[in-house]
Amino acid sequence: MPSETSLTTQTQREKRENCWRLRDAYFTCLDFAEASTANNVGSENVKNSNLDKKQNKNVIDSRECTQKKKEYEEACPSSWIVYFNKRRELEKQQRIRVVAAKELELSSGISESEISAG
Repeated sequence: MPSETSLTTQTQREKRENCWRLRDAYFTCLDFAEASTANNVGSENVKNSNLDKKQNKNVIDSRECTQKKKEYEEACPSSWIVYFNKRRELEKQQRIRVVAAKELELSSGISESEISAG
């Protein structure tokens, strides 16, 4: 029979893994919602746009992420939520900077090392 300590450790591990799983599901939903929005800028109504049915199925509205956010916030400690959310935003900003630096490099002929040194 497992000891109380090992059961507690197992329970804590399961809670952590559940938190991470729900965080990943929520962040994935947000990523798809942001991509959907970016891909459909300018269309008055995504459902009435010229997208075929298959494409419409892939369009995600950020409101669809509300339930996933609720589950994530219920499963994770608030300090973790703050950390995960900040980390996600920082990673998004870093990706934007990398893309911008590469575009600058391509358009101006400046090398990446020159950008970093500047």
